[in-house]
Amino acid sequence: MVAVDPRGELAAVVEKWFPDKNETSADVIKLSGIAKPMRPGTWTLWVLRVEDDAVLAEIPFPVFPVLQPGPRMSQADLLRLVTKTA
Repeated sequence: MVAVDPRGELAAVVEKWFPDKNETSADVIKLSGIAKPMRPGTWTLWVLRVEDDAVLAEIPFPVFPVLQPGPRMSQADLLRLVTKTA
């Protein structure tokens, strides 16, 4: 399995991802080596066949930016902001 970042750059390769009899997929599928925090955008996992590197599945998944909590807004302030930008 290969992880590709939103820029199309190779971010990680997971060589072993089928669980053994004593493992679960949660124990095995770990994208180690990816810089954290992950770049926001649409990432893609490619599941490859080992023998010939044929792509068996292409799975996009979103990564959202980490937002720091800010000051709370009153409903009136929020309504003003929404109607002002609409």
